[in-house]
Amino acid sequence: MKVTVTFTNDNPATIWNQLAKRLGREPTNAEAAAEVRRILKGDR
Repeated sequence: MKVTVTFTNDNPATIWNQLAKRLGREPTNAEAAAEVRRILKGDR
């Protein structure tokens, strides 16, 4: 059995949505993870 869960958040201020806007496409999970690490590290 395989279960897939998808969450949707239309809030434009989320990290995912800001990254998608900057890239001009939906980011991969790896790109999103790298963005979170960049933010936590304090790089701008």
